[in-house]
Amino acid sequence: MASLSYVLAKNWRKAAAAFGNEAIQRLKRRSPPAELVAAVALLASARCYRKIQDNADEGEVAAIKLALQKAVSLFAKNDDMQSAATCCKELAEFHEEQRELHAAVHCFLQAKDYYGKPCQLPHPSS
Repeated sequence: MASLSYVLAKNWRKAAAAFGNEAIQRLKRRSPPAELVAAVALLASARCYRKIQDNADEGEVAAIKLALQKAVSLFAKNDDMQSAATCCKELAEFHEEQRELHAAVHCFLQAKDYYGKPCQLPHPSS
């Protein structure tokens, strides 16, 4: 995976783009397992972009927000509420850093709701 090579080289922009491309390819498969892998890739992409935040341009700031929002959506759709909550918390912290306090509060509250929701696990057959 190219994305991991870029991470090891600390080339955060290329790593973020590679994780984003991986997510796009996984989403084309349109299956729940592929969606979860895509959500993880989006979270990794956002985390890479955050490492360059001091020098991030407006497009990269928007990419962080979009990647985290899409990851939340995919995790929630696939009943992975813990991961959805984690992404919401990271998005809230990012909004705080950007001084977008209203959005930060909204995301923290959404994370709280996700942490409180039980996962829908299939019942074993008797």
